[in-house]
Amino acid sequence: MLRFEDGQRIECVLIQDGGRHTACISTQVGCGMGCVFCASGLNGVVRNLSAGEILEQLIRLRNLLEADARLDHIVVMGHG
Repeated sequence: MLRFEDGQRIECVLIQDGGRHTACISTQVGCGMGCVFCASGLNGVVRNLSAGEILEQLIRLRNLLEADARLDHIVVMGHG
């Protein structure tokens, strides 16, 4: 979970499977879809993330990898 300067929080996830590394990142705080199984949409969309906030997620997830590994895929959440 990342917390930004305005106190808003989002989640990003590193999925490692079979030697592949997938970054699952957010583009918004909250979500407007309102899916009953997901807590992200409880308060609707709060705001869009800046390009820097989106990039920060990728950098932090990449930094979790070993030095010779790389992110193979990116899954983007929050543009519903």
